[in-house]
Amino acid sequence: MVVLGLLAAIAISKTTSLVEESHHATAQGAIAVGQSTLTQALAKVMLNPDLEDTAANVTIEANKNKPSGEYTLGFSASSTGSEITITATRDGISTTGTWTMP
Repeated sequence: MVVLGLLAAIAISKTTSLVEESHHATAQGAIAVGQSTLTQALAKVMLNPDLEDTAANVTIEANKNKPSGEYTLGFSASSTGSEITITATRDGISTTGTWTMP
């Protein structure tokens, strides 16, 4: 009986670890989708002669065309430079990544 209890405790611990790894990998996939969205937004900005190629304009364009899915994506440009922060949120938990304009 004790052996079964130990095996169950190990199995539950391993399952929890695998679930956490799965959530982390899924969040990183959502960040990659966000990076792709920003690359597409940059292309749209570059093709529009009325817009400057700035992080702010790319962010505006990306926020207009957010992909739908398991995660909610948000984009925010830094106050200086060409870096944009990507926030992927699911079930109240957020993961962030960055994208730098070429």
